[in-house]
Amino acid sequence: MAVLKSASLTVLALVLTGITANAQIQQDTLQPANTYDAGVLAPLDGGLGPDLWQGISAQRAIHLLENIDNKASPSAKDMIRAVILSGGVPPHAQDGLEREHYIAARLTAILTTGNTEAFQQITERSSLDMNSPVTVKLGVEHALLKGDIQNACLITDNVTTERKAPYWAKLRSYCHYMRGEIPAAELTADLLQRAGHEDETFFALLGYLTGSRVKFPKANTINTALHISMAQQAIKAKNFKAPNPDYIKTYPAPLAAALTQDETQSPAVRLAALIRGINFLGGNNINLIISQFADTPLESIANLPKKNWKAIDWGQALNALRQSTDMNEQANLAAAVLAQAERQGIFEPISNLITTQVSQIPLDLQAKTNPKVFARLAIHNRDIATLGGIYLEMTDDNPLKTRIALASDALGGGFMLGDLGIDIETRLRSDGTKKERAVRDAYLAYGLGAKLSDTAIDILQTVKKMKGEAGNPGALLALSDAAKRRAQAETALRAAHILGKMPTKTLRPDTLSAILSALNHVSLGQISGQLAAYDFLEISR
Repeated sequence: MAVLKSASLTVLALVLTGITANAQIQQDTLQPANTYDAGVLAPLDGGLGPDLWQGISAQRAIHLLENIDNKASPSAKDMIRAVILSGGVPPHAQDGLEREHYIAARLTAILTTGNTEAFQQITERSSLDMNSPVTVKLGVEHALLKGDIQNACLITDNVTTERKAPYWAKLRSYCHYMRGEIPAAELTADLLQRAGHEDETFFALLGYLTGSRVKFPKANTINTALHISMAQQAIKAKNFKAPNPDYIKTYPAPLAAALTQDETQSPAVRLAALIRGINFLGGNNINLIISQFADTPLESIANLPKKNWKAIDWGQALNALRQSTDMNEQANLAAAVLAQAERQGIFEPISNLITTQVSQIPLDLQAKTNPKVFARLAIHNRDIATLGGIYLEMTDDNPLKTRIALASDALGGGFMLGDLGIDIETRLRSDGTKKERAVRDAYLAYGLGAKLSDTAIDILQTVKKMKGEAGNPGALLALSDAAKRRAQAETALRAAHILGKMPTKTLRPDTLSAILSALNHVSLGQISGQLAAYDFLEISR
């Protein structure tokens, strides 16, 4: 077990709490460790209730948290975020060691999903044992990921008992390099290699930094906080030649975020890196980077491509949106930006950038310009009033109007204990694509708590084939079991696992219905309603 000198405890406290060295430190009475976990997301904001881990062992919670997919679809990420950022009673731990393991799994999940600010806030409100090796390592990795290498090295310097362990030896080697002590860095790494330690990525990165190697390691092997920090330094310290923009999709998100801020890289590389690492960049950084993509103003909205934008298109569109005083132009620009953001999988961070502009666009213009993308934004914000306003401004002959009505019902809990509705019942009697969409709608409505009429049941029983990906039967069984036990956090994480990297619209209706039903069963109607609302916006398959 690592033993830290008292000076190191102060340094670690500063890293975890964000207090500067010359700030006044306020001491509070610590609460019992097992009483309550701090959180930053309230139920009204999409978080879970205080009993989210009710009936769950710490061992099961650890397994779920350690198997989170950081490349999950946006819908899955929303559910993961709801679990790891919600406060509440922690899962039952057999002893202090198991409790520590759970804390580490949760905080690590927060870090690796890019929520470094939430990590800071939660650790500030938590009673962490500063002597614990778990806490020490978390402090180091948080410092590395936020670029605070000086404090990471100060903590490392004061580790004594486990000083020879590979984890700390590698950190010391890196710290030697950062202090300009190249021979010491190489000697420490050489001793590790001679001892048979296997971490070729670390040795390759150190060699690249010191100049003894010329080849940068493959990005998909850069998978620890130390690797990422070393790679970030390599990009800064060397005349780094970035690979093909398509390859940047394999980069760890924090490394991609660093590459985005390197103005020596091509706009194409920086854009690819921005898309990959956007969750590790604050709104101000995103704004600054995108504005740098354009050195000339947008001449006409018609010049923007319909499909994939280049860096200059992003820069010109966002700059024009910020500068425009014409409401029609603002509506068209905002719609174009949101549509492109959705296509690239960065809808949330980009929509957050233009919230002020969009809020000023009248609903009649939103309905006239691109009702689908503005409805998508309203669903993202769980804004039923705006969704309803767009609906009212649309003409009755627009087929999207019915879809927005269904989305509004889903978001507002309108299907719970209600009927399918005349629209779905009527379309179930149709043929072809119309019936196919009606079948999907019926499954979604049922998953949200709607009652099925005899007519609907008779028709649905005749449907033998459905398009889409079916969920793994074992995963669906585990989801159903978690819901039956009313285990909120477990249900949300298992649902996110089934969704995986796929958007909801690619799932088979029965699979999506099972997910919605499970979420509803554990009082997560906000999440299930939002999932269904997104799907209802699609007119046909």
